[in-house]
Amino acid sequence: MKKREVFEIFGVLGVIGSLVFVGVEVRQNTAEIRGSTHQSVSEQINELYLTIAEDERLSRLVSEMMENSNLRKNLSSKDQISLDFVVLTGLRRIENIYLQYLDGILSNDAFDRIGMSFYRIQYAKETWEKYKGGFDSDFVTFFEALRDEVK
Repeated sequence: MKKREVFEIFGVLGVIGSLVFVGVEVRQNTAEIRGSTHQSVSEQINELYLTIAEDERLSRLVSEMMENSNLRKNLSSKDQISLDFVVLTGLRRIENIYLQYLDGILSNDAFDRIGMSFYRIQYAKETWEKYKGGFDSDFVTFFEALRDEVK
């Protein structure tokens, strides 16, 4: 009987040790995923910035967007769609962050680094109103509250 109790104790200790090991591995994996996700989000915005910076026409349009609250009616349909797609690219990035936030991969502070002032510009608001039907209704509610939040 004594031998059996010793084996059972070693068995329980082995199970506990395995669980601790798995817990440590899961925590490290979660940290790696979060780091990778933050890196991916940064790369997405850097790619958008570089695209705008390298394209003289897009640079001009974004510059005008930031300075002129009545810009939409003064643009050609070609320029409108180009600028709308720049804004939509950023909005999809925010939606991606939102979905990863819901999944627990990113924390709430990820929204502090998205450049919300860009989406408060009149043209961006108009673009949002025009295209928000293509986004999930929960995201629409979340984004509008985030965009309109005064800090």
